[in-house]
Amino acid sequence: MIGSGEQERERLRKLRNRKGKRLLEEILVTAVLLVLLFTQLIGAACVSGSDMYPTVRDGDLILYFRHGKWRMGDAVVYEAEGTLRQGRIEGVCGTAIDLAADGQLTFDGVQQPADGRRGLYYQTVLREGDLPQYPLVPAEKQYFLLGDQRETAADSRCFGLIEEDGIRGIVFAVIRRRAI
Repeated sequence: MIGSGEQERERLRKLRNRKGKRLLEEILVTAVLLVLLFTQLIGAACVSGSDMYPTVRDGDLILYFRHGKWRMGDAVVYEAEGTLRQGRIEGVCGTAIDLAADGQLTFDGVQQPADGRRGLYYQTVLREGDLPQYPLVPAEKQYFLLGDQRETAADSRCFGLIEEDGIRGIVFAVIRRRAI
């Protein structure tokens, strides 16, 4: 009987070791998958400033897909002057963009109303020192980006057209971190 008790303890010890190794393997696989997910497919950025207000607010956390085909109206994360920024694609290859001195924005001759559709909540303003000379037409793989808060946003009016490799991804989720 004493021998069978020792055998049972040995069997239980081996079983615990296998379960511990299995748990460690599962944790390791999960960690590797999360690292791959957040370095290859999904990105995250904390919003600083009010360029996309009211859609996205200062302090919000945004998640974005790193891969995709960028289209008009997409809210995207892009890099300009070494900083990650948020904006909306308003002009793509072949779109004639004009911004008159009175702030009237036109795409291919069609005036864009500031009525909340497609993220246009504020009148677009032409500010002194704005970079592009209007009208302009983006070439292939170039985009004209504007922030939803048109009066103060730093966007293509400051940085010019954004190259495709400067766009990091399409925003798919906003996590409010303030005023909850």
